[in-house]
Amino acid sequence: MGQIQASKVSPPPVKRRAKTPIKTTLLLAGSALAITCALLLFVLVPTGGMGGSASGTSGRGVLSPGMPAPDFALAGPDGRTFHLADYKGRAVFLAFVPSWSDLRTAQEMRSLAKKAGEFDLAGAKVFAVASGDAAAANALRDREKLPFPLLLDRGGVLARRYGVPGGNARTTFVVDPAGQVKFRVSDSAITPADHGQQLLDVSKCCIDEVTAARASGVGKAVGDYSLPRADGGAMATLYGDGKQAATVVLFLSVQCPCANAYNDRLPALTKAYAARGVRFVGVYANRDEALPEIAAHARKTGFAFPVLKDERGLCADHLGATVTPEVFVLDRERVLRYTGHIDGSRVAAEARTHELKDTLEALLAGRPQAIPAATRPFGCGIVR
Repeated sequence: MGQIQASKVSPPPVKRRAKTPIKTTLLLAGSALAITCALLLFVLVPTGGMGGSASGTSGRGVLSPGMPAPDFALAGPDGRTFHLADYKGRAVFLAFVPSWSDLRTAQEMRSLAKKAGEFDLAGAKVFAVASGDAAAANALRDREKLPFPLLLDRGGVLARRYGVPGGNARTTFVVDPAGQVKFRVSDSAITPADHGQQLLDVSKCCIDEVTAARASGVGKAVGDYSLPRADGGAMATLYGDGKQAATVVLFLSVQCPCANAYNDRLPALTKAYAARGVRFVGVYANRDEALPEIAAHARKTGFAFPVLKDERGLCADHLGATVTPEVFVLDRERVLRYTGHIDGSRVAAEARTHELKDTLEALLAGRPQAIPAATRPFGCGIVR
């Protein structure tokens, strides 16, 4: 078993409790947060940070603490391309595996899939990365019903840029919402059948930062914004004629499975509250979703509210949206009252909290004190 070494980049200390047995020797260094993160079942080696480029990283050795980690544009077996920079503001886990076909990878992926719902609520995003071919990745994804992306690292180029031993060793990188790569989890520390819980424990080091970022605008007025309608009509604004009791802005997606999990819930919910004076607006901000497919998606799903295309992601920046689905609720005075997820689970039957409904009921009843606190949205990062 190896040792834990904390990153030299010291974020603000937060309160944490270890929930797993300590199986490693702790080398205490850095802040209280780093010490807490060390109380886990990992061999953690310091690396660098996340950013928009890979300058200064040659692929020969691990990233230096505090350096921007290489951004990437990697495709999954379905051809969709993912960029690391699109997930800034969330905890991100890059799970490099030696192949899509070996038994330990299947165990690891199965473990991660079992914790997918908890990753969502923790604001964490998981990517599995390997140099294998699309057929093997598809076979693994379909067999294990994996809900997270499998990325094809052709020739192991990204693995080498991240300093993965041999370019193909089983290694997981932990990236916090501020863009700092805090730790590298080495092969000797990974328990494939329990790796989901291991990563869930690590994500607790980043949760407070995600929460603070999402809640920063609550209680502040938000200006209007105009966007083209996906159905080819004239430009429309978020607030329309301004006569509504409240405005709900929903960031949606054609392709995101998390957003599409709400397709059966949203038509009835939006129709019921529209009848009570609430304006709903759907915004599609993914760069890789074109107007015709957005319009077709809205028609097929039965959305009766304006659906807008945020071509350059500027409206997402205006409100601070980072994922789909994500909801923003504004009162009659255009003050942001709630932001976060729609309810507590992508699976309707498993939702134990209903934040959007509760916020609207509180606003319509004139009880602002009953509005839920901002939550962490879960879903797919908005593709820029």
